[in-house]
Amino acid sequence: MHVDIQAKGFELSETLHKHIVKQLQSSFRISKKKVRKIIIRLFNDTSSRQRYIKRCRVQAVVNGLPQVITEYRSKNFYVASDTAIQRAQRAVSKRLRKQRNYHRNLIQHNVGGFA
Repeated sequence: MHVDIQAKGFELSETLHKHIVKQLQSSFRISKKKVRKIIIRLFNDTSSRQRYIKRCRVQAVVNGLPQVITEYRSKNFYVASDTAIQRAQRAVSKRLRKQRNYHRNLIQHNVGGFA
């Protein structure tokens, strides 16, 4: 699993980078063989009218499936990244489970048709 972390509008600190990598490793430990690439983009929106100005977008590229894109906004980069990563992990797990069940049902249907 290749990880790319990008910061837009601010300098990415080493602590935040380590936190994000640790969160990714713990969240995707089961499905990391299926996930080819994860791109994390952190945005610091400086608009005074927005209530939440920190954004994290997670893009997960999974083998044989459409990519998963999640985004979360918060007042804090740690909260935004944790929530966006958790949402991406749940979405990837759900797609992998659907794919596994589809193939399982397809095989059972084909085997049952010949009996």
